[in-house]
Amino acid sequence: MTITLKDEGKRLYFTGNTFPAKDQIKAIGGRWDSDAKAWWVGAALRAEAVALITEIGAEQNRAAAALPALTGKLVPVPGNTYAARGALRDLGAQWDAAAKAWMVDAARLTLATDAVAAAAKDAPRFRHSHCKQCGARPDARGWPRIYKNGICSNCYAENDDF
Repeated sequence: MTITLKDEGKRLYFTGNTFPAKDQIKAIGGRWDSDAKAWWVGAALRAEAVALITEIGAEQNRAAAALPALTGKLVPVPGNTYAARGALRDLGAQWDAAAKAWMVDAARLTLATDAVAAAAKDAPRFRHSHCKQCGARPDARGWPRIYKNGICSNCYAENDDF
């Protein structure tokens, strides 16, 4: 989705998916309007805002040109794709709720699997939130401690089986 400008008198609002460009908008003096849920700049900064939107559009066009051409055949992306969902969206993948899988064009499958592999390395490790035996949850200090096997320190001290 492209970013556009909407003129509202003394303010120019950035509309569309502005999250990837929020740092660039801030750099030219943009501010967040929580009521409108949009970034804005004063009308005096119109030239900078137009130049920024032109630059962002050119970056998006370059990124799209670097991707392989679409074939029209969608295939599921294998692996644990949760951590890579942002990268998959950038590749044009769509979530198929019925198949419970990300579907990407066949020509971009290798890029998608590479993105999933890269995201898996950076993904946080799973931590148990409560004990599998007694159901205890750690307090603010982290006590009782829940170990990797899902057993708390109290249950662990009581049993010799672990």
